[in-house]
Amino acid sequence: MSDVVRENLANGNVGKASLSKPAPPPQGTNETPARNSFSGSQDFENRLRQASSAPMTYQPERGSLFQQLYVAHFIASGDLRIHSWLAELPNILARPVGNEEIFAIRAATMALYSKVTQNRELQAEALKWYSKGLEAQRMKLSLASQKGSVGTCSRGAIGAAILFSYFECIMCTMPMGHLQHYAAAAEIVEVAGPETCQSGLMHMFFRSLRISSVRLYLFRY
Repeated sequence: MSDVVRENLANGNVGKASLSKPAPPPQGTNETPARNSFSGSQDFENRLRQASSAPMTYQPERGSLFQQLYVAHFIASGDLRIHSWLAELPNILARPVGNEEIFAIRAATMALYSKVTQNRELQAEALKWYSKGLEAQRMKLSLASQKGSVGTCSRGAIGAAILFSYFECIMCTMPMGHLQHYAAAAEIVEVAGPETCQSGLMHMFFRSLRISSVRLYLFRY
């Protein structure tokens, strides 16, 4: 035992340095005191808690998600070989809101899904969109007839009339209502003329109306 150690033992100084100040980590290592690591983890937990409790600025729109569900179910329930326009419904919905075609899509798709699920609230909502669609169609056709330009709004009017016919087949709000809408769609096609039904959605609507008209004729006779 060295003289320095004996002197420290005699004076009672051994261990005081280690108790008053922690020994530094050995050189060449990356170790840090436990107190610092605990403090860092606590700060991280505090930040995480604040982030989780902060209000979210993005809220997904539930209405559009449900509308996609109704449209997908409506398309899957139809025959795309005959009514090829069904596949175009999502593209029509992507256009600006406020015309009779949009209202008719909402009414028909909600009506079908509400019948399958027996959802009375959804049935009432479908009836609201049906009423809005009929009013929008009347106003649009009235203005077009006054200006002599029914052909310019024929595509939207025909699509809405066909979808209104689907709605009446499902909900049956008036006797033979679906036939009246089909007859209205056929009249608009006649006014629009054959040159407007050679391509695009107008051609799809024309084919659908023609096949349905033949079926209705055979059913009546």
